[in-house]
Amino acid sequence: MKKLLSKTALVLLLLSPVMSQAAPQWCRGTIENLWTNSVGDVFVLPSSRGQHVQICNVKATWKEIDPTTCMMWVSHAQAAVTGSKQTIIHYADVPSCSSVPQYSAAPAPVYLMLNRQ
Repeated sequence: MKKLLSKTALVLLLLSPVMSQAAPQWCRGTIENLWTNSVGDVFVLPSSRGQHVQICNVKATWKEIDPTTCMMWVSHAQAAVTGSKQTIIHYADVPSCSSVPQYSAAPAPVYLMLNRQ
């Protein structure tokens, strides 16, 4: 019985980092760069990440983000870049803002918020 409890404890200990790696993140900061490639993918360089991440596509649905929503996000991102405004990019399930996967490997944001300050 003691051996079974030890094995169970070991399994739980090994699984706990995996189960607690990702969580909702509200990534606050500025957007340093905004660009769109020839196929419509939209990328930003958020200060919270320091690497370019895709947020959507203006021509086609990307990871459930439709082009209409994407165009709104582009508008917010443009205002953030030109006005040095703060933003919040919310992700449903990433380990941290600084570890959001780069470029097209990034998960789709839940929202992109433009702040007044």
